[in-house]
Amino acid sequence: MSVYNVSVFLLHCYIPVPVEIGNIIMEPFEGSGIVDVAELIDKYAERYLQQPPQPLAQKITMSQKVKESGATVVLNFLGVESENHIDAINETEDALLLCRDVIALRQMQRGTIAGFLAIQTDVSPFQLYSQVRHPYPILRKIQNIPILDNESSILARLLNKAIKHPLLKIYLSLYADTLAYSDTLITDISIETRLLKTWSLLETMAYSESGTKKQKVKALFSRYSAPFFPNYHNHTGKDLLDIAYEWRNIIAHTGGCKTAVKNSDQIFCRDFQSDFLDILEDLSQSCRMLLHAFANSLP
Repeated sequence: MSVYNVSVFLLHCYIPVPVEIGNIIMEPFEGSGIVDVAELIDKYAERYLQQPPQPLAQKITMSQKVKESGATVVLNFLGVESENHIDAINETEDALLLCRDVIALRQMQRGTIAGFLAIQTDVSPFQLYSQVRHPYPILRKIQNIPILDNESSILARLLNKAIKHPLLKIYLSLYADTLAYSDTLITDISIETRLLKTWSLLETMAYSESGTKKQKVKALFSRYSAPFFPNYHNHTGKDLLDIAYEWRNIIAHTGGCKTAVKNSDQIFCRDFQSDFLDILEDLSQSCRMLLHAFANSLP
């Protein structure tokens, strides 16, 4: 095992003074520029509108103004023991997301994870490993298979219906909030937070159904013929919604599997933990299907 200090850079984030809690030090730092965004706009204007690009000096000046008015927070995690620098960065995930969300509560804006610096401190001289996160990561490039319509028509129809029907607009926004950009290191939203958000969306969509919370969601699935996945992953007698709802309750009532106290909750987490990613994926895909079905039911 080696020892690392890991620094994580949060863009568009501000704290007025340094904060030290145990092995975590949060430091205010300077903002970042926008030359890359300005160049992207230029390329589009040049390619599709036949407009000349802005002078580089003008873009640099504009970027500098944004940088001076912006801010970054550096989260430093000291003494992280790990096999290598990648694992050391991964080890910070829970504390990193918590720090980011606490700052968001105080500043009313959530920072963007932008990059990492891991410093191996148990060797001389220190070894530095930097990892820049793609500033605009892409979760997926889904190639939807058109059955009756092309992608352009589907997007246009969804947009027009969302403009006309406020509920659809809210549902789409809630669904988007459940998604996280993929990353080889740190995700934007923890898997259990995503599950909680996803189930909240389902309960919101199922508000007019009858029964308990779980029964309402099951009625919603039945209404739009969404699959229940019975005996999910060979767990006899439990479908996808049974498992997701039990997991949701553990998260909502105890904070998640890592802090579960009841013996039944610990057994559940032990038995289903290897399926958690699949559960979240299947539930997310089901939400996607339900949203399309709901949109299609609207005039």
